[in-house]
Amino acid sequence: MNKLKNLIEPFIDIDNWKEFVRLNFDRKSGTYSFLTVSRISVKYDGKIFYYPTKLIFEYGYVKSTKKIKKVEQIEYNEKKVIITEIKQVIHLGLYKREIKYSGDIYEIISDIIGPRRILKGRFSNDLLTINDNPLYSLDSNSKWPSYVLVLDRKNSRQQKSENNETNLSLDILNEYGIHYDYDYSLKEKFIIIFPLPYVKIVENKIKREQEKESIFLVLEYNQLGIFYTPGVKIELESLIKDLKQDIIYEKTEPIIFSKAKYQVIEILPDKIGQISFASFTIKLNGKIVDKTVGYYAREIKLDVKIK
Repeated sequence: MNKLKNLIEPFIDIDNWKEFVRLNFDRKSGTYSFLTVSRISVKYDGKIFYYPTKLIFEYGYVKSTKKIKKVEQIEYNEKKVIITEIKQVIHLGLYKREIKYSGDIYEIISDIIGPRRILKGRFSNDLLTINDNPLYSLDSNSKWPSYVLVLDRKNSRQQKSENNETNLSLDILNEYGIHYDYDYSLKEKFIIIFPLPYVKIVENKIKREQEKESIFLVLEYNQLGIFYTPGVKIELESLIKDLKQDIIYEKTEPIIFSKAKYQVIEILPDKIGQISFASFTIKLNGKIVDKTVGYYAREIKLDVKIK
């Protein structure tokens, strides 16, 4: 498993997190309609371990603000473990500031964090896909490519030394989307996830016909209504290499929305060759909303002589 500090090491430092969020995540854009706040604690061996508070801005329909408490009891190393998750769903209504959780996005985050000073902010300067290790380890339940902001809040009191020295790794927390080790500083951390719930690549396969190879992409669309709006431009940037790492395809092409939740696109390289690598980036009105980069597993034929 990973340590949280290692997962966010590539992130960039943010001095003024409120101004950064205000400039980059506009409430009026309509991207998000509600917020889910999750707090998880684990009681084990007479101690309580607090994990970071997770804030996920989401799109969809919720009727009202609600609070849900889930308690799970398991046996681990012949000892009782109690996992408690307190989840709050906050409806984001367009009201004046007199009503809590109704301001700009940075104000809503500030409401949840509380008045204590934030010591440090770190932001993923690159969009993280659901298969990227940072996003997967922070929240494997995420369904859309996302940006992530991690905030460290000043401790209200000194941590007990017994908790400082305790290492806790429970596979059961995988069900809650957590894939990193515990350490004492997690209680004062906040993980804020900003998904881009528009269009993503859900399948990526090579198709071979005689000597020619092509790539099939399956795209999934969300918020379908926006794609019927005039002026919405969807583009696919593609880079494909063969086994010799020579570029056999490199283009940016528009995608014509097929008026369906799922859409299949075939990409046929200009040159004949076995495909080994591909990079695809989807842009919506010039903004990156999904990307995937990687190598394909190829069949290896071994010339083995049996004596």
